[in-house]
Amino acid sequence: MGDKKILCIGLVCLDIINVVDKYPEEDTDTRCLSQRWQRGGNASNSCTVLSLLGAPCAFMGSLAPGHVADFVLDDFQKYQIDISLLSEHLHSSFPTSMIISNVTTGTRTILHMNRFVCVCV
Repeated sequence: MGDKKILCIGLVCLDIINVVDKYPEEDTDTRCLSQRWQRGGNASNSCTVLSLLGAPCAFMGSLAPGHVADFVLDDFQKYQIDISLLSEHLHSSFPTSMIISNVTTGTRTILHMNRFVCVCV
């Protein structure tokens, strides 16, 4: 019974989080307070939470190769998430979310690009 894992199926994407002190007006240039990359996607994030709670888990989803995939795979490994069920798609681009996080209001806006082959069960 010890080898059973919770399986999360779905999206993994790259979240690029831009922190600002106010939302930029259209057609302006605004400096960010900070910016960071983070592994995202509902199923991917669920695996992280499960791992932090001590539950063995696995992620099943699609992945496009490249430097973003390397970043994401390293992060999965950091949280000891089983990724043996990942499906790699050579001619796809990695799903990405650009997040604008406003520290003054506590709100955020997400722009998502995903032309990716979804995992099928």
